[in-house]
Amino acid sequence: MSLRAGTGLVQSVVDFWRPGVPDPLGLWPPLYPLLVAVVAAFGVPLELAARFVGAGSFAVFASAFHALAVTALGRGGGALATVAALATLSVTRLGAFAWSEATYLALTTIGLATLARAGSAGGWTRGRAFVAGVAFGLAAVTRYAGVPVALAAVAYVALRPALRGDGGRGLRSFALQALALPGVGIARNLLLFGRPFGPALPPAEHGIAIQAFELARALRWELLPAPFDRIEVLTIALAAATVGGVALALRAGGTGRLAAGFALAYAALVVVATSTSAINAPTGRYLAPVLPFLVLAAFAGWRGRSAADQADAGGRRALATGLSAVWTIAVVLELLGQGQAMRAPTPEILARRNDVRALMRLVPAGTTPVLSDCGHLVRTATGRAAVQIPAAGYRPRDYTAADDARWARAGVNEAVFAAGEPPAGGWERIAVEGRFTWWVRSR
Repeated sequence: MSLRAGTGLVQSVVDFWRPGVPDPLGLWPPLYPLLVAVVAAFGVPLELAARFVGAGSFAVFASAFHALAVTALGRGGGALATVAALATLSVTRLGAFAWSEATYLALTTIGLATLARAGSAGGWTRGRAFVAGVAFGLAAVTRYAGVPVALAAVAYVALRPALRGDGGRGLRSFALQALALPGVGIARNLLLFGRPFGPALPPAEHGIAIQAFELARALRWELLPAPFDRIEVLTIALAAATVGGVALALRAGGTGRLAAGFALAYAALVVVATSTSAINAPTGRYLAPVLPFLVLAAFAGWRGRSAADQADAGGRRALATGLSAVWTIAVVLELLGQGQAMRAPTPEILARRNDVRALMRLVPAGTTPVLSDCGHLVRTATGRAAVQIPAAGYRPRDYTAADDARWARAGVNEAVFAAGEPPAGGWERIAVEGRFTWWVRSR
């Protein structure tokens, strides 16, 4: 909306870390909002445009991941690994929600698949170097996690003589394409915020140990869907098989090592990010980029494609086939259960509908923005612009008269807050001129 209004790369959604609204875009990299803006420029509503970008990105990711899996496992094994990887719940959701992770995964997987193909084919071509470099560069301006991944990709190419090219020309070309765009983004953030990855967030409540435990626990539910998640012996067996497969993939090299390296590096990035800044727990959408590559690495490790492991290849293939069967059965049961649940609206869906109806009744039509701790829901339910402030537990400071003045300049003359945790939490509205801080502090 800001681009169409001619105000540039700014955001008006988050209102707790900067004194100005609209504020320079920096909490997220710009590519995903730009893609949504491009689709919306053709007259598509913003909500629908964001879903189009997510669904299209997921389709690209699925195709690129299948190509990577085929490089690692051949056609049959690649198809099986693709089904198992894409069926994990958090990965499946990426194509249905307006999240930037699908776009990030599509670009990163294109880069990884191109690297793997170049390695198996014996070296770079100009086309492969261009595609891989651009893909990693664009991924780094989709999510900040792409910046260390792009650096790691450059290091990977530098350590592979077949990829460096004569005199390092292949490395220089790839590095330029992979790092130029994120370099520009980092320079912009340093200029605007004094930080390479955008404005500062409040410190995290939990440290690395707790977040690592949360990530491990989330992996259990992701890789072992119901009803198998209740069977402790199966959980232990799956954990051992996954760890063993990843270890074998790292030892064997090739595409399996590439997938394992990315999965482990990204998991470490998630743990570090969630233990240093007050963002979401390392589960769900934040864990989703790890899952497909973890599955692929485990499959590749147990398949034992390297020459040194050929003697044990038959037993490993049998184990991989058994694990695949368990995953397939679990996925089918999970999909059947989800299908039955979707026949009638769940209580949460009904409650969300009640929230939308309540907001439509409570918030009159108008052109001025509304102050709210549920700004997205206010915008989608009423069509009014909203100035978002965080819920009480996530505010790093108290609001002051300066905030009242800022909201007044933005045209805010009413506020709507959730009286309880949405959905169906109840809603409270106040319409005053000038002073909201006293009311906000009690919410």
